[in-house]
Amino acid sequence: MNETEAVSDIRDMRWSGDAVVTNVEAANRQLSTAIRMYFACDDLVSVHTLACASREIFEKHCRRQGKQSVADWSLGQGVFSSDRQLWHVLNYERNFFKHAAATLTDGVVLSEKSVYMALLIASEDCRSICGDKLPGEVIAFRFWSAFRYFVTTGKIEFRPDPDEQAYRRFIEIQPDFQHLAWSEQRHFGQYVSECVMLSISNATPD
Repeated sequence: MNETEAVSDIRDMRWSGDAVVTNVEAANRQLSTAIRMYFACDDLVSVHTLACASREIFEKHCRRQGKQSVADWSLGQGVFSSDRQLWHVLNYERNFFKHAAATLTDGVVLSEKSVYMALLIASEDCRSICGDKLPGEVIAFRFWSAFRYFVTTGKIEFRPDPDEQAYRRFIEIQPDFQHLAWSEQRHFGQYVSECVMLSISNATPD
């Protein structure tokens, strides 16, 4: 199976019994699960860990394919002063959750923003690798992220394709969205995600 064929199969996200799991399938399953957990207001440590595991796979394949990952874009834009600062920001919490600390009582601050950014970066790198073969959950998260940006700033993001009418319909349903706490925004995100997933399902030929 070549890389193009591997990407084309990622919409079939579930099976029973033994099966070969490709690298791209693993990354997409991790990210899709993380997004479902995020919108369900489930455990954020698990969400962050799954998102970062997915991001690491997509990020490395971006480099191997000569595509720009979010990390590389950030360095090119001067967002971070050095590679070391970038990797510290991206990986500090991930490494803490992944490896044993000096003691069992050592701790780290995990913010809502860190979890959101882990999902956003993984989703953007997923798009770079998978193109229009994105899992439904990733499409839904990217739409919700763009909707959130529109509500809080009044601006349209260029990714994904802007749909201002759809944004305004969701605003009518939840007019106080921008004043909601993160957890409440995520809870509304589950409704948005269900709507997007239903739209994808209806648009997919049998």
